[in-house]
Amino acid sequence: MSRTMKWLAGVGGVLIGGLLLSLLVNRMLAPRDAVRADVAALGERVAGYRTALEDERRVRDAMDALTDRTLGGDVEVVDHHLRTRLNRLAERAGLAGAAVGTGGPAARRSPARTAFPRGGIWRELRDAIDFVEIEGWLTAEGTLAQAVELVDAVAAEPWIKRVQQVKLDPKDNGDRVTLTLRLTTVFVPGRGPAEIPSVAAYDRGRLDRFARLLDRNPFAVPAPPPAPVETVAQEVPTPPPPPAAPSFPWEDWQLTGVAEGPSGREAWLRNRATGAARRLAVGEQIDRAVLASASGEWAEFALGEQRFRVQVGRNLNDRERLRE
Repeated sequence: MSRTMKWLAGVGGVLIGGLLLSLLVNRMLAPRDAVRADVAALGERVAGYRTALEDERRVRDAMDALTDRTLGGDVEVVDHHLRTRLNRLAERAGLAGAAVGTGGPAARRSPARTAFPRGGIWRELRDAIDFVEIEGWLTAEGTLAQAVELVDAVAAEPWIKRVQQVKLDPKDNGDRVTLTLRLTTVFVPGRGPAEIPSVAAYDRGRLDRFARLLDRNPFAVPAPPPAPVETVAQEVPTPPPPPAAPSFPWEDWQLTGVAEGPSGREAWLRNRATGAARRLAVGEQIDRAVLASASGEWAEFALGEQRFRVQVGRNLNDRERLRE
């Protein structure tokens, strides 16, 4: 064999050996790369499952907090508790003749149902009911203060509700009103609260916000002014000089209260002899005494060059003179 042939044979052997080595490496490494890719994909799926589990816990906690503010997990339970609560609230407020009713349930599906495919495992999520609405209403009669207390007490209750209508029909010149209240509550089917919320105690101090409304009953129609008396001029003899005017009955006028009025602080007075009442704002006067200020339990007056003050419960003659 010539040297050239030997060289060609050697080169051919190297090429064949390299080809065999390449085939061997590919057969050994290719499965390992595929396994690595599968492991990476599984890792991503596990991370996704963990995130989904964390989201599920968050959603479940939010759902538990929501259902704890409902009145039950089915129509019968919610209907019973809704009627019972409205009756108890009306009775506690002192309203009479309470009539309570409820409407049929209205199921509400998920607003995201269009995002789910129609078939397969998504059908259940697509057709699931998110929550159910039940409407309730109450009609009762009482004073304006009692009606306002009931509406405010319903608003303060912890269970979920949406007040849709409050209607007041006055009668007896506003002394009494007929209240109509309509509201809607919700529940999640099959997911009632761990414990039905009890009727919340009502703090009547909340009514202080409505004091001006209740003091000035807007349904009371004021009495018409007296008709003017027609007088006919007549010649009369010149009368004798009138006797001296009697002194002002300071002792009959009692200071009954100090309050905040539409234009500022006011002093409330009542005549114990006649029952007449006066409400003086700062700058107004009774006889010649001008109200200078009112605060706490005291009202201060200016009478000419003198100043004096009177405490709530005392009459204007029982005064304390102030230094000028």
